[in-house]
Amino acid sequence: MSSSGSAPATVSSYAPFGQTAFALLWTATLISNIGTWMHDGGTGSLMTTLSPSPVVVASVQAATTLPMFCFALLATAVRAVHSLCSPPSIGGF
Repeated sequence: MSSSGSAPATVSSYAPFGQTAFALLWTATLISNIGTWMHDGGTGSLMTTLSPSPVVVASVQAATTLPMFCFALLATAVRAVHSLCSPPSIGGF
């Protein structure tokens, strides 16, 4: 086995940030998530001052996340049915 003498190229974990589109989408997602965390913290804090009942506070938090859960469940079901009925595409999606 011959050796060319060069070490294998290493790829940095930050390499995707070299793409402008990825960097912009990643930054927008991070800012959106921080806003969501702030909203959740504020809602929990407000609900504990309005009603100290843990059931009410938990109900408000559940009502906040329930729509996204339902949409994700629906999207998963639609994707499962679609992947059974159609032949695989070239990209695999």
